[in-house]
Amino acid sequence: MMNRHEKWEHEQNLDEIVDRLSELLASILLMSVKQINEQYLPLKKRLEANQPEDIPF
Repeated sequence: MMNRHEKWEHEQNLDEIVDRLSELLASILLMSVKQINEQYLPLKKRLEANQPEDIPF
């Protein structure tokens, strides 16, 4: 059995792990968005260049 202090330390360690994982996840998401934007812009420019000015209906 863990005593009160050991439980407190354990909870603090878990809180720190969760905080670090949250920061890591946020960083990964931001890097992914940046990468998608970098890949999307050249594709968008190519598609715009291939589109006719007037769209027939």
